[in-house]
Amino acid sequence: MTQTYLVIQALKNLGGTAHLNQIFEEVCTIKPDWSTAKDRKAIIRRIVQLSPKVYPIRPGSGIWRLVETAREVNQIPEEITSHERHYEGAVERISVNRYERSTKAKSKCLEYYGATCAVCQLDFNDLYGEAGRGLIHVHHLTALSEVQHEYEVDPIQDLRPVCPNCHAMLHRKNPPYTIEEIREFLETTTAGRLYLKLLNAT
Repeated sequence: MTQTYLVIQALKNLGGTAHLNQIFEEVCTIKPDWSTAKDRKAIIRRIVQLSPKVYPIRPGSGIWRLVETAREVNQIPEEITSHERHYEGAVERISVNRYERSTKAKSKCLEYYGATCAVCQLDFNDLYGEAGRGLIHVHHLTALSEVQHEYEVDPIQDLRPVCPNCHAMLHRKNPPYTIEEIREFLETTTAGRLYLKLLNAT
């Protein structure tokens, strides 16, 4: 198992995007004897700098992304790509985003708020039954474009569960609308009021 393979595998395990410190920790998880290797962090840094399979999200940020990950981007804004430490800098603000593997930050947010949309109160379990249980997006209250450096996400203070429709609406402008603004849109249109009434009836 080559050193480059270890680094690429660590990035894949972290969802394709991660801070250099997270990559190092994941490499040590895959191959524990690396934790005692001399100049181990410098070696990993050199590998990500030279590998054509990896590129920096933003120069100097310490956040790296697999090239193949960038090609797999899907359709919903701003899901988290970080791992154990929830570094916000591990997320690049883009107009669309791919579904990421479950992260600790998202889990903590959902443990606290539940899988109900903070805007319209939709719970996919109510609508689709067991197949919809737990399906929800997580929205960052502070727009990533306003964050000029990485920071550690507080899952309770910084994140809110939102359904895909409301999440897309939140990002219809930059900076995004607030949750309160989108809720007000719903409450001031005939279709929106009907929608809320139907959801509240479940």
